[in-house]
Amino acid sequence: MSLENTGFPRERTGGGEGEDIYLTASYSPVHGDEGGIAGIFVTLVETTRRVRAAASETERPRVLLELEAERCRLEEVFPASAGHSWP
Repeated sequence: MSLENTGFPRERTGGGEGEDIYLTASYSPVHGDEGGIAGIFVTLVETTRRVRAAASETERPRVLLELEAERCRLEEVFPASAGHSWP
């Protein structure tokens, strides 16, 4: 059994806000000498960066549209700056 990119809230020690981390967990049975299940082997892989990068890529088109709309609005407010290339 596995749980992929599952969010887990994590509290910071020493105060401050907690943050979510993401893990992929895999659970496998460990067989004993007699063939029965004697335990469980758990593998955890932190996937926080991958999950956040994917979320950023999903958000990017929306943010670009919002920025373009704001740029157009500012050009209306400050017409003298229309056509000026900002760094």
